[in-house]
Amino acid sequence: MLSRYVELRDGMKMVSGVEDIIPRPAAHRQVLQLLAKLKDLDSVCEKLQGNICTMADARVLFDAAIARFPQTASQLKADARIVHSPVFENAVTKLCDETKRGTIAQHGHHLSSTQDEALPTLNFTMKRFICDKVKDKLKPSRILNAMIDAGFFSTDALDYKDAVKRYAHNFRTRGLGDNNDVDEMEKLLASRQRH
Repeated sequence: MLSRYVELRDGMKMVSGVEDIIPRPAAHRQVLQLLAKLKDLDSVCEKLQGNICTMADARVLFDAAIARFPQTASQLKADARIVHSPVFENAVTKLCDETKRGTIAQHGHHLSSTQDEALPTLNFTMKRFICDKVKDKLKPSRILNAMIDAGFFSTDALDYKDAVKRYAHNFRTRGLGDNNDVDEMEKLLASRQRH
């Protein structure tokens, strides 16, 4: 509704009966700020509804939302009353972190006690690079070549071929908005991996 108001505001000024009830410029700026915050929260909601979001990813998203919007801490922190089983959530999140497997590698696999062959994982820098190249309309093979030229791989680049292809496809089909707070999530994840 707020976005609709922003779209129609200029046209509403021309209607004589409505001009007195249109918000003043200061109130309009507040509406624009609120709309930007709502878009940030909406991007988190869209990611949570995606098919490839694990509990570890959800925890990182929640931590980023708490850092950006402290008033959400009572509902989003790990020990919030709304969490059915905090012990279970913490255990699954810890297990996902310990396996060091990215979201794409976990997609389609259940968590079990047996460790299968280690799959190459894409770090956040690689993912951001892939996203930028997808926005430039490059195909996965060209993205992989650009990553080789940029020096991303210390091992055989062909091991990453499938991971790059899947991530590029998922980004292209599901997409991420420009308001996705990747920088904040990178910092949170980096601080969690140091512990």
